[in-house]
Amino acid sequence: MPCPERSEWNLTEAMLETAASGGVLGAAARHHLARPGKQVRGGLALGCAQALWVAANQGRKLAVACELLHNASLVH
Repeated sequence: MPCPERSEWNLTEAMLETAASGGVLGAAARHHLARPGKQVRGGLALGCAQALWVAANQGRKLAVACELLHNASLVH
């Protein structure tokens, strides 16, 4: 199998797409992007998804969820 395109796996792009969506999730993503940090957890999730040949769109959703969950744990 060929290696997936790098842009398909871009965490920042995935966060921007989520931020563009409305509602609470979009607001959380916009808040996160104000100070994105190193995005270690999301990057780890993306790396695992790539290694396991998970579809890029599913891997990106997982990575965004990890980042937003981590961010929420810091806020509360």
